[in-house]
Amino acid sequence: MKALVGSGDFQIARSVRLSDEQFEVVLFEGRHTARYVKHFAGMMLNRRSSMKGVTVLRTDCVTISDPQDRRVYVQIDGEFAGRLPAEIRIVPDALTLLTPPEYGG
Repeated sequence: MKALVGSGDFQIARSVRLSDEQFEVVLFEGRHTARYVKHFAGMMLNRRSSMKGVTVLRTDCVTISDPQDRRVYVQIDGEFAGRLPAEIRIVPDALTLLTPPEYGG
C-alpha cells in the first residue's frame, strides 16, 4: 500500500505513506467538467505523472484560500470539514497508528 488518499481502492496521492513526514498536494487545472473526467481517467490508468494540467507538490503544510472570498467548502476523504481558508499540516507524533507488519512504516 503506497498511499491512503482517495476513496476505497482509488488513490490520488500514490507516492506517500501514513508514516511519511510530508504529504502530497495534487492540483488539477481546469474549470470545465470535461477536463476533470480526463484527469479522473488518467488517474485510474496510473498516468497522473504524464498528464498535462496536473501538478504534484510534496510538503508538510499547505494553506488554501480563495482570493475572491467566496464560500468554498472543504472535504476530507469525502466528509465536510469546513470552509476556506484552511490549513492542512503534519503534526509529528500526534497520532498512534496500528498497522500490519507488511506496511513497513
